[in-house]
Amino acid sequence: SHWQWVVYAKHLLDWNHARTSLGERVRGRVSIIMPCYQEYAMTLRAVSAVVENSKEHDIEVLVIDNGSTREVSQVLDTAAALFLHTRFIRLPLNYNFAIGSNFGVIASTGEYVLFLNNDTAARPGWLAPLLRRLDDPWIRGVQPLLLYPDETIQSAGIEFLAADSFPQTPLAGHPFEDGRAMRHIPLRAATAAALL
Repeated sequence: SHWQWVVYAKHLLDWNHARTSLGERVRGRVSIIMPCYQEYAMTLRAVSAVVENSKEHDIEVLVIDNGSTREVSQVLDTAAALFLHTRFIRLPLNYNFAIGSNFGVIASTGEYVLFLNNDTAARPGWLAPLLRRLDDPWIRGVQPLLLYPDETIQSAGIEFLAADSFPQTPLAGHPFEDGRAMRHIPLRAATAAALL
């Protein structure tokens, strides 16, 4: 029943053009891809936090509206214009998170791409440590420690505890300090909620 997403992706996403235009990407710029659907207040809070807490970096924020109603899209489009370095792109249907995210990658201009959920709140100094980790040529992607509002861990990475098992977030619900103690222990996967 998911064949439709393959068809949509094939016709919406021009990966050949993306490959041939890699040399045109702006060195050092971070393109932050934030898909959303039917939620403008939370999305605008997330964009505001990113812009406010990333002033020392060359960023662009691409809000990818995945087919929200016209009213929600108009609010997002109007509000996005108020934020520096922010673009609003409206897709006509809800093509799902993956296609919306990939559409943002192709539309982006930065050397780096960061996927970020619209229910996040970036904090001061959040981006520099992630970029530093990518200086290591063996590291291809990195996620920050994600915290719930009560300062417990939402995700410190993802692990597969047994063959053919579902992914687990080993430190979910633990205090913040436990994540700091594990900061250099590699896990098998990162969450796309915040992934550079």
